[in-house]
Amino acid sequence: MNKLDIKSLDLNKKIGEVKESIVYDYGDKVIKIFKSENERTSPFKRISDEGLIKLQTLPLKHFNKPVDIIYDNLKILGYTENKLEIDDLNEKLSVDILNEIKEDIICLSYSGFKIDDIFYNYTSFNNFMFFDMTSYSYVNSEKRELLDFYYQKNIATINTFLVGLNMFNAYRHGSKNELTKTFKANEFINKNIGNEYYGDYIRENSMKM
Repeated sequence: MNKLDIKSLDLNKKIGEVKESIVYDYGDKVIKIFKSENERTSPFKRISDEGLIKLQTLPLKHFNKPVDIIYDNLKILGYTENKLEIDDLNEKLSVDILNEIKEDIICLSYSGFKIDDIFYNYTSFNNFMFFDMTSYSYVNSEKRELLDFYYQKNIATINTFLVGLNMFNAYRHGSKNELTKTFKANEFINKNIGNEYYGDYIRENSMKM
């Protein structure tokens, strides 16, 4: 596990704030220091310290996981992650990327994570990536029934996002009031995909053409 002492960090290069943290420049990475509970504006509960450490260890291809965990003595204050340039999706995601996202969802689900707050926390610049993973729920469990449940919940969430993004041009950064597009995405899922993963549906239908 990569650990950093906050006393060793230069926190003079603030570059912004998000719902849960204050963001600082750190070369090719950014530092994210968690806000206090009364400063946070996210409707989601912050990931547990145990979950944050676990995320750091997962072999994810399209999720910008923590690189270093930042401590003050034994207290976790934040983390670093690779710096990303935020850009909207300008072309449909390839089948290869969709397959890799499914692999990530399987890894997250069966490692005890339920994904939340993903709909605008992505970029397509260079490599399609989700970021700000600290609203994800985490449970330290090996119960298959629970992890299967997390997988089905995560597939439902990622399907809504991918169908909305790929088919209805939804979730572009700065957009508001996209309930209609989300409704259309879920309507398409209910009629055509069901509990199947969207990427599998795309692959199967492309093979029929």
